[in-house]
Formats: sequence, C-alpha cells, structure tokens
Amino acid sequence: MNKITEAIDKLTIENLDYELKNNNIHIIVTDLQGGKIDFYPTTGTWTPRGGIKSSGLNNLIRYIKSKDNL
Repeated sequence: MNKITEAIDKLTIENLDYELKNNNIHIIVTDLQGGKIDFYPTTGTWTPRGGIKSSGLNNLIRYIKSKDNL
C-alpha cells in the first residue's frame, strides 16, 4: 500500500472530512470547526491554514481530535 492510499484509508476510517486535489497528492482535511488543514501524504507534511507546518499522519489525526474536543 502506498502512502496516498494509506492516508485516504486512515482518514476514512477515522471518519474525517477531506477533499482530494492534484491527483491525490494534496488532501485538504476539514476539522469539526470547519478549519482547513493542507496535508501532503507523500511527504507526510501538514499545515493548518494560518498555522505552523508539522508532519505525520498520526500526528495530524491526533491534532484534529484534540482540537475538536476543546
């Protein structure tokens, strides 16, 4: 399984809202407050719009879940 497929599968399993762009190279994930996060599964990097770059799919999911529980 490649990184793109793995990311899509995990986001789907976690029931997160996302939009695929640029042949799935760019995934825009939406948190429950409507915030957008740009995620690039081939590199694992993600950046909340207006925020600081971070990395890792599991870290992205943890970030979204902790933000949604505030």
